[in-house]
Amino acid sequence: MRNVLTCTMNICFLSPPQKNTAKHLILGFPILVLVSAVIVDSWGLPIRATAQAISFYIISALAIIFLLSNRQHPPQFGLANCITLARLIITALLASTIGCLHLITETGIWVLIAFAVSAALLDGLDGIVARSRSETSFFGAKFDMEVDAAFILILAFLVWELSKMGPWVLAAGLVRYIFVAASWPLSALRAPLPPSFRRKLACVAQISASIFALCPLESSTLQFTCLAAATIFLFVSFIGDTLQLLRHTAKTPGAQP
Repeated sequence: MRNVLTCTMNICFLSPPQKNTAKHLILGFPILVLVSAVIVDSWGLPIRATAQAISFYIISALAIIFLLSNRQHPPQFGLANCITLARLIITALLASTIGCLHLITETGIWVLIAFAVSAALLDGLDGIVARSRSETSFFGAKFDMEVDAAFILILAFLVWELSKMGPWVLAAGLVRYIFVAASWPLSALRAPLPPSFRRKLACVAQISASIFALCPLESSTLQFTCLAAATIFLFVSFIGDTLQLLRHTAKTPGAQP
C-alpha cells in the first residue's frame, strides 16, 4: 500500500499542494468503498450504488485536486480539512442511494437522515477547528464551500426521489453551479466575497429544510413550506451576492465585467 501511495504522489504533473491534497483523498477512498459495500450488502441495494459513490468521489476528488489546490494551500492538510473530507465521504455515501430509495426501508431512511445530520454537524465543526488551530486558508474555505454545494445538491436529488414535491426541489442544488457557469462569461463573479452571515444562514437553512423533508412523516405540508422558504432564501442570497459583485466591478476603474 505504501508503494502505491508513493508512486501516486510522485506523479510529475502534480504540484506539491496538489500531491498533499491527493494523498488525503486517496486515503479516504478505501473508507468510502468499505462503508458503501456494507450499506449495499445490508440493505440489498444493487452494486451500482457503490459505483455511484465511487464515481461521485472520484469526480469530486479530481475537481478538488485540479481546481482548488493551488499555491495558497497550507503546508499541511490539517484536521479541519480532514473533517471536511469526512463530510465529502458522507455525501458520496448519500449519493450512492439515489435511484435506490424505493429499496430502503423506513428504518434505513432514518439511518440516511442520521448520516445527513452528521454531515451537517461536521459542517459547523470544521470551521471551529480551523480557527482554534490556526488552520484557516483559502483552500480550506473553498473546500468547505464546494462540499456544502455538493451536499445540498445530493440532498435535493434525494428529496425529489423520496417525496412528491416535484422537480423544483432541485433548484436549490443547482443554484451554486448556475452561479459558477455564469462566472465564465462574467469575470466579476469570480471575485472573492467577504464573509456573510446571510450566506451562512441560507446554507444552514437549506440543509436543515432538506434533511427535514427526507423525514418519513404522515403529513408533508410543513416540510413543503420549510423547504420552499429555504429555497427562496437561498436564491435571494445568491442574487444578493451577484449584485454585490457586479456593483463592485462597476465602481472599480478599469475593471472588466
